[in-house]
Amino acid sequence: LYNLLDSHDTERFRWLCRDKRKHELAVIFQMTLPGCPAIFYGDEVGLEGENDPGCRLAMEWDEGKQNVKLLSLYKRLISIRKSSPSLIKGDYQTLICDDDADVYVFKRRWERETSIVILNAGAKPAHKKIIAHGEWTSLIGDKHVSSEDGELCITAQAYSAEIYQRK
Repeated sequence: LYNLLDSHDTERFRWLCRDKRKHELAVIFQMTLPGCPAIFYGDEVGLEGENDPGCRLAMEWDEGKQNVKLLSLYKRLISIRKSSPSLIKGDYQTLICDDDADVYVFKRRWERETSIVILNAGAKPAHKKIIAHGEWTSLIGDKHVSSEDGELCITAQAYSAEIYQRK
């Protein structure tokens, strides 16, 4: 699979979705899905543009005009993906799909490593329980969670995502 958010033939995703937080969620989704994430030049620094010719704007090389927070997110996600066999070649299973709350949770597993990705595109915090055993480490935040009686209680703030991993 070739996973891209936009290309030279479409509006820039960041321009299209308008809400920058949702763009960041989409990047996390892109980087944790099965397949090969493809980054169209400039997406990593927040380049925007409507359909042709706006989608083909030149790269913004002036670091003062680049979105350094977004670039940092891309770098961190690439590093997480490269160091996580479950995110590169693991199987894929949907755990929660809650349209009313705009929450999606899925699991990727490869050999002994499991990653759980939580995406909350809703305007309210989400509290969910999933079946998961053991100790889990947050790869985006700096927290550890453990399941009690095989249930993992997760909280995702509004417009946020988390990647938990167990090795």
